[in-house]
Amino acid sequence: MFRSSLSAEDLAEHGVTGDQAHIAQESLGGALAVAEKLPADTGLIEQIQGAFTGSLGIVGLVGGGLMAVAAVVVWFLTPTDVSVEDVDH
Repeated sequence: MFRSSLSAEDLAEHGVTGDQAHIAQESLGGALAVAEKLPADTGLIEQIQGAFTGSLGIVGLVGGGLMAVAAVVVWFLTPTDVSVEDVDH
């Protein structure tokens, strides 16, 4: 998600090309390191932060949805006649 939010074209607009663009697309730390080396504030840091938080939000929603589906599946697959009252600990 993060990589797709920082396209090579977007990075080229800020003066980041080649190996530096690849490093910027790999991780948040790499992207910030590349952005800090730019001669002027081009707004790239804000774009990087937005790409990261947007990706994090999407992944969180997908993960939450998967957990909800798993909970529903467990609910329906659990036998209703199971009793734990007679179990000794």
